[in-house]
Amino acid sequence: KIRLSVEMLVFFIFYVLFCTCMCLAIHNPSEAQYHRSFRIKKQEQNMDNSPTRDQAASPVDSKDENWEKLTSKRLTDKTVGILGGLGPEATVHFLSRILARTVDLYHASIDQQHIPIIIQHNPTVPNRNDAIDGVGTNCGPHLRDMTSSLVKSGAVDFIVLACNTAHAFQSYIEEGCENKVPFVSMIDVTCNEVAKRMNIRGSDNNGRKRKCGILAGGGCIRANLFQNSLLQRHIEPIIPSPSNQELMQSIIYRIKAGDKGMNVLNDFIKVIQELKEEKGCECIVVGCTELPLILEKCLDMYNGVKIDDFVDSTDVMVDTLIRISKNDLELNSFLN
Repeated sequence: KIRLSVEMLVFFIFYVLFCTCMCLAIHNPSEAQYHRSFRIKKQEQNMDNSPTRDQAASPVDSKDENWEKLTSKRLTDKTVGILGGLGPEATVHFLSRILARTVDLYHASIDQQHIPIIIQHNPTVPNRNDAIDGVGTNCGPHLRDMTSSLVKSGAVDFIVLACNTAHAFQSYIEEGCENKVPFVSMIDVTCNEVAKRMNIRGSDNNGRKRKCGILAGGGCIRANLFQNSLLQRHIEPIIPSPSNQELMQSIIYRIKAGDKGMNVLNDFIKVIQELKEEKGCECIVVGCTELPLILEKCLDMYNGVKIDDFVDSTDVMVDTLIRISKNDLELNSFLN
C-alpha cells in the first residue's frame, strides 16, 4: 500500500509539472515561434513598401501606395489567351518579348506587375502553308479546338494568335470564340502600325501609293493576308519575286530547324535588298514570327536598312496585347 501511494504521488507530481509546462508554452512562445512571428511581420512590412502598378508607370522611387492597392490593381488586368506552338521557338520568343516589353512600358519590377497569360501551346497543328495550298490537312479545326479550350476555361478576356500565316484560318478561330471572347488580329494591328508609321494620306507627292514590302511565308503571301489589309489602308503591298519568295520559305523552315547560320542570314539579306533597293519600299513588314530570331543579326551585317524601316508583327502584337491587358487600349477598338 505504501509503494502504491508513492507511485501515485510521483505520477501526480509529473502531471502537475506537465500542466505547468503547457501553460508556460501557451503564454510564452518559444524562440522558434518568436522568429516565425518576426518573419511574418517583416514580410508584411515589405509588402506594404512594394510599388504599385501606378507607381511602376511613374517615377520608380514613389512608395506611397500599399500592397492592398497593388492587389486591387492587379485584379483589373485582362488575361490574354495565346494560341501558340506554331512554331515552338517563335512562341517562346513571343512570350519573352511580352516580359521584356512589360518592363519597358510599365517598369514592371515585381511578379505582380506583369500581365496574366494563358497559352495553348500546340506544335501538332498541321502545316499552315500546305493547308492553304490544299495539299495538306486543314489546320482550321485544330485552331478552333485550341480556341474553344481557352474560351471554355472561362479565364481569358481576349485571344491572340502567335503566327501570321495561321490567320488565314481566322474564321475557325472566331467560331471557337463563340461570340464570348474577342479575337485580336495580328495582321490588322500590324497594318495599322504601318499606316501610322508612314503617316498615310493616300499617296506620296507624286500621286503614287506608298510602298510597303512584306516578308512572310508562302502561305501568308498566297492567302493575301497582309496585301488585303494594306490595300484597305491605301498602301501598296510589295512582295518578293517568285524565286526570292521560295528562298524566304526556305529561310523560315531552316530557322524552325534551328539553323541561324551565315547562309540563312545572307539569304535573308538578299530578300531584304530586293524589297528595299530594287523595289523602293520605304517600310517592310516582318510578317512571320520566326524571322525576328535572325533580324537583329542581319541588321548588323547589312547597313542598307535600319531598324525603323521594319514593322515587326511580333513586337506590334506584343505591345498591343500588353496595353489591352493593362486597360490602356480599348479592346473594342480592335474589333470589326
